[in-house]
Amino acid sequence: YNTKKGETEKPSKLYIVKGKDLIEVDELYAGDIGAFSKLQYTSTNDTLCTEDDPITYSDINFPTPYYTKAIKAAKGTEDKISSALSKLLEEDKTLRFEFNPETKQQLLSGIGDQHLDIVVSKLASRYKVDVALETPRVAFRETIRKKADVDSKYKKQSGGHGQYGHVKMTFEPSGDLETPVT
Repeated sequence: YNTKKGETEKPSKLYIVKGKDLIEVDELYAGDIGAFSKLQYTSTNDTLCTEDDPITYSDINFPTPYYTKAIKAAKGTEDKISSALSKLLEEDKTLRFEFNPETKQQLLSGIGDQHLDIVVSKLASRYKVDVALETPRVAFRETIRKKADVDSKYKKQSGGHGQYGHVKMTFEPSGDLETPVT
């Protein structure tokens, strides 16, 4: 019985995991870690128990993913990337995927560089989706919107020759938002 979803599961077989191997067993004892395959309603952080004695364990607090890269699908695989990523997001709670409307980029966040490399290799091997990771663009929210002229003078007389400066400067938009300002 899945206490969080309120659904009854019908697992087919019970396994213990040893490396890549699944070893079928009839029962588990206290402290054993087991695995079911193909559960219909259960996902990460759900509790399975008997319906007669329901119990719910507290959720696991997963670390927040801060390492972000822009993800770009290869030509011809754009339609498969969203379904493949949704499956990976369901199984890996330390992964985050979002679309940034300001930069028009899809962003994939994980725990680190190696974590994202593993996700890219899973996309390629399991789902046949070739992707490339790129440095995400930064959305600059401040820009010069119209032409502005500045004229300023500096005068300081403190005996002797004194100091004097005169600056005339014009600021105006370049019209090209793709080329970085140097």
